[in-house]
Amino acid sequence: MPFRDNPGLRMTTGPHLLLTRPEAASRRFARDMVGANVLISPLSRIEPVAHAKARAKNLVLTSANAVPAAVAIGADLPVYAVGPQTAEAARAEGLTAISAEGTAADLMRLLLRDRPEGLLYLRGERISHDICTELRQAGLTAEEAIVYRAVPTPLSEKAQTLLQSSRPVILPVFSKSTAERLRPDLSVAQNLYPVAISATVSEALGPPWDENTLISATPEGIGMRETVQRQIDTLRRLEGLPPPR
Repeated sequence: MPFRDNPGLRMTTGPHLLLTRPEAASRRFARDMVGANVLISPLSRIEPVAHAKARAKNLVLTSANAVPAAVAIGADLPVYAVGPQTAEAARAEGLTAISAEGTAADLMRLLLRDRPEGLLYLRGERISHDICTELRQAGLTAEEAIVYRAVPTPLSEKAQTLLQSSRPVILPVFSKSTAERLRPDLSVAQNLYPVAISATVSEALGPPWDENTLISATPEGIGMRETVQRQIDTLRRLEGLPPPR
């Protein structure tokens, strides 16, 4: 069953998958999911931030949102990416990307192993891991540039209607800040199945959802996709539906 967004919120069989990451990231995530009715309601939109051009020999990316800036700075520069999704987004734009295949900690280990020169970390306004400072403390030459920002947007009326319905809703949550923003909207949720990227994110959802949340086996995109798909399959079985194709 291929991904198809459900903008009209038709109450079809099977669980619903509510995605709240920015539009492009939500669509990339949805492409790998089968057997769910997808509704995308971003809690933020990504805007580029003007920045001074910096000299670099290697680029560091922890989000696909920084790929346009990487292309503008230099399509011939190697990119060190936090994981496969960011690396794939970079390669799709013609960049040469090396993936750490995991988390920011995995990316740090890769950079400390290779010790590339002239690092430039392209990041958003808010970060959870101060990679640039850690690289400098490890003796590497590193600079950073803020190249995008996430502008908050409210949950859509369709998403709020879905949460208040009796339909099972799977809600992947990728960050503590997203969990905190969602808490007021979740007060009306009727049949919610959150999936959190970490225990810290699960706790940020607050009661009662923090006690009913599945936590990703690994705190990165691949682990989240596998955990969400497993939840989709479980809910389909409970409804007596055949396995997704």
